[in-house]
Amino acid sequence: MMKLIQVGITLIDHRGQLPMIDGAYCVRHFNLCNFDMRTDRDVLSSIELLKNSGIDFERNRPNGLVSRTLGSLLPKHGLVFNPRIHYVCYKRD
Repeated sequence: MMKLIQVGITLIDHRGQLPMIDGAYCVRHFNLCNFDMRTDRDVLSSIELLKNSGIDFERNRPNGLVSRTLGSLLPKHGLVFNPRIHYVCYKRD
């Protein structure tokens, strides 16, 4: 019933090890532009958590990733429909 605001992806190997790129763990967060605080349903505690974590909702509207674009890139890079990949998903209320 609510739109996605952010999607995080972390890849690990079969031993649970995080990959590193240039000495930093490879964890990615994608801020989506489809959410509008003025018109979309939200949970105030989640909005406050994201704001306190540095999410700039006004900047995401023009600069965030379109959710359809993210959806088209996931299969292209083998992150969905891949039997070798296992997922852990959660949502925060």
